[in-house]
Amino acid sequence: RTLGTELVTVHVGAKRKTFAVHKNLLCDTSTFFRNAFDGPFKEGADGVMYMPEDDPTIFELFVNWLYRDTLPEMPKEEFKEQILSLSVLADKICSTRLSNSIVDYVQDSFRKEDLFFTDDSLVEIYSQTPDSSKLRQFAILTRIALSYSVEQSLPAEIYVGCTEQAASMVKSAKNHPEIPMDYMALQIGYGHLLRGNAERGAKDPRIRGGEKGFERCFFHD
Repeated sequence: RTLGTELVTVHVGAKRKTFAVHKNLLCDTSTFFRNAFDGPFKEGADGVMYMPEDDPTIFELFVNWLYRDTLPEMPKEEFKEQILSLSVLADKICSTRLSNSIVDYVQDSFRKEDLFFTDDSLVEIYSQTPDSSKLRQFAILTRIALSYSVEQSLPAEIYVGCTEQAASMVKSAKNHPEIPMDYMALQIGYGHLLRGNAERGAKDPRIRGGEKGFERCFFHD
């Protein structure tokens, strides 16, 4: 990617935090910014955009990624909230490359820290992402994988399979019936890979590539 010499200015948040960014870099990454700064709009003429409804902290994560091509380590207590907000921003600015980087980052982080999304996190993801979101798919598949791992490690009288987990998801997703629907569809489509068998070990959606993981670009758009 060529940086070029032209800079554009983006003012973010109610207090208008200012970010000066190379136009080529920004427009090559985002259809939203390309249409604004290369189109017949005021932003294109002035080289200035205002985004008052967005969070400067999240936009700064985007700018850091833009120049370094990697996402910085996020505080564990803020990780899920920040990564979801960044995913929402990626959808807004129409940046497929950022969306793919985010899900890669989530996979690696969840594997490293042995994390899974909670029911509340699922509701937040479904509340703020489009139907096509790969983050939704990843979140559901990790929950299915967790249900199988628990099922295999506890006596049957203690754990009765994934039915209880599905019921819990239904209860927490009153306004999002697509959550249990996606759960069922992905369980039917990929449950055999997540459960594994005597000849083939179970796959972990948090692993990218290799015999134990999904294809490296499985969660990419």
